[in-house]
Amino acid sequence: MLEKAIESIIAQTHPYFEIVVLDNASSDETKIFMEDLVAKDNRVKYHRNSINLGMTENFNLIGPLVSQPFFCCLTDDDVYEPHFFQTALDLFHKYPDANFVGTNAPILKDGKITKVMIEDWQEGFHPKGSRVLDCSQSRHPLFTHCIFRQALATDFVFYDSIRMIADGFLLTCLATKYDMAVSKIITGYWNIHGQNATENQLSDNDAYITALTSRITLYKAFCVNNGLSNRLSRFYKEKLLIGLLQTGNDPLYFQKMMSRADVREIFSPVSIFAIRLMHAINLLGLSLSLKRLLRRYGVIQ
Repeated sequence: MLEKAIESIIAQTHPYFEIVVLDNASSDETKIFMEDLVAKDNRVKYHRNSINLGMTENFNLIGPLVSQPFFCCLTDDDVYEPHFFQTALDLFHKYPDANFVGTNAPILKDGKITKVMIEDWQEGFHPKGSRVLDCSQSRHPLFTHCIFRQALATDFVFYDSIRMIADGFLLTCLATKYDMAVSKIITGYWNIHGQNATENQLSDNDAYITALTSRITLYKAFCVNNGLSNRLSRFYKEKLLIGLLQTGNDPLYFQKMMSRADVREIFSPVSIFAIRLMHAINLLGLSLSLKRLLRRYGVIQ
């Protein structure tokens, strides 16, 4: 897969680039392959970790290694179409205020398109703050098919606690702080193959609740640190509420989730009581119209 990914970069119609491969202490023949490639093409650089840092920390090496005016990140299970770089750079030229550009990369499974991430987006310029909700709802360009200005490298951060949705969170933060532009031209695909990190973690309910609570805390901190308005406080809390109510029919497991310190930091005692009541009503098979009633009287947002 790595060979195909690199070949798709070398085949770009825009010839001026540098490839930096981050090898997270692989145990296969990656080192031999890369040393041979570096000897053949001086545009290719190779960085190998002495130990496996984990996926998140390996990704966090990207920002400090950025040395060019623009950068992007390609995972080894995806490829670019030859026009990807040129498509994005043309948009930077057309919209000089854009700090990053997203292109169209549909999701493939078994060779068939299953989803187009930016189907509802208009091509062109999108000022900061205008598409934050879309990004937080996983309706955003794939981060591997975005090109960023060098100035964004300091904000190019992934968090282990939300690693299954870390790319969406990254773009949510960037779309809050920076102007962007979008192209509807297909520049590649995301291949779902059963071993993707996102797929493997979505079935872990504990990790999912941790991701939701962490996302609330981290986004709030990002907005405070950058002097930005928190546009997603209500949305994120509702997302967490739904996640808690969908933890299953085991009352003991639900009580465990509601007793978590991170959950109790986000919801007030009154809201905690209301959520417990809503879960009990769900178990009895009654209508969730109670949620509307509780919101009406300000018990929950």
